[in-house]
Amino acid sequence: MIDTTRTVSARADVTMADLDDEAVLLDVVTGHYFGLNPVGRRIWTLLDQPRRIEELVDALADEYEVPRADLQRDVVAFLERLHTKGLITLS
Repeated sequence: MIDTTRTVSARADVTMADLDDEAVLLDVVTGHYFGLNPVGRRIWTLLDQPRRIEELVDALADEYEVPRADLQRDVVAFLERLHTKGLITLS
């Protein structure tokens, strides 16, 4: 599990295209596409600059009425998937 004190950032060579309220990410290095639902799209847009994961969760907690523990668990799981696919960096 990713530590929420780590900083996460989107890779510069991954681009996003909007599709209504959803989005598609394109890894220009591999040519692979990844679909995002509206919440995933919102998380990606918050990664326009490097952020600590706990700051990301704080920003989302202000927007969504979800218990914080559930939100943090889901955000970390989403970031783990993005990291596994090489779309984000952690420091």
